Amino acid sequence: MRLNKKLAAIAITASVALTATGAFAFWTTSGAGSGSASTSAGDASAITVHQTSTTTAFYPGQSAQTLSGNFTTSSAGPVQVHTVSASLTLPAGCVAADFTVAGSPATVDQNITPAAANGSWGGITVAMNNTGVSQDG
Repeated sequence: MRLNKKLAAIAITASVALTATGAFAFWTTSGAGSGSASTSAGDASAITVHQTSTTTAFYPGQSAQTLSGNFTTSSAGPVQVHTVSASLTLPAGCVAADFTVAGSPATVDQNITPAAANGSWGGITVAMNNTGVSQDG
């Protein structure tokens, strides 16, 4: 099954050092996304996680597709990002066993400065498994 009309959203979580919060962004198969964060200390609420890689339509048995990106923040100072994690948010009719996410969490350990897109994350992959049963949901 091709997912050219279905969303296979990837939830990306960026852990901000010394805080108990994260940034969440949702991606479609075209690779667009956005995110936000909040924190109990400092001003990490303005961090945005961007996916710069593009993915093609998912189909059973295809090679894994790599996700990568960068960050922006409008915080007055740098924001430490420790890791980026991915998990699937699936459209109706799809089940988690249809997909494999690997390389998550990916270590970032970077200070994201208040500037245009900077820092980077990557190494997370997602693939649609060929389960041998109908995946046409």
